[in-house]
Amino acid sequence: TKLLVGNVGAVALAGLLYLGAAGAVAPCARLEQRSAATSRQRARLFLAVGLGGGLAPVLLVLALDRTPAGTVSLLLNLELVATAIIARMFLREHVGRRAGLGIGIVVLGGVILAGTSSAGIATGALLVAAACGCWGIDNAITASLDNYTPSQITSVKGIVAGTVNLLLGIALDGTPPVLLHHFKHNKVL
Repeated sequence: TKLLVGNVGAVALAGLLYLGAAGAVAPCARLEQRSAATSRQRARLFLAVGLGGGLAPVLLVLALDRTPAGTVSLLLNLELVATAIIARMFLREHVGRRAGLGIGIVVLGGVILAGTSSAGIATGALLVAAACGCWGIDNAITASLDNYTPSQITSVKGIVAGTVNLLLGIALDGTPPVLLHHFKHNKVL
């Protein structure tokens, strides 16, 4: 992703990432059977798709454009924090003393990474934190979707969010991403 972020728009790149995930799990998702989903389950799935598959990857790619990949990688631990806080607040999950201490340490690490850096990195850190918040909500929603398997959720999320983000990215950038040319030019292939 870091190799492409300078040559492919953030939204189109997020779409490509999710389409890749959909392609990877599609064979498993097609084989798995579950009972029919209710309209409420489908609505919750599409909310998770919108936040976790639509908005979060765009925020992440925007952060990668402003922040070193290593810093972004460390800040992605904030997804654990967001998931735990949302699970505690809305799902009444128990958070023990050790888990609370671990969450506090992750937050402190994020503050240190963002606070000792340039304005661009601080902006990137906020973008990563926002992406992690979206993924935390996504995690809470998808944990309650009993009528779908994880592969089916990933497949739906990848196809819907990936396609929408790729088309939106092409519309915003004015041209489709030229990935093969980029790879040949940079001798990645």
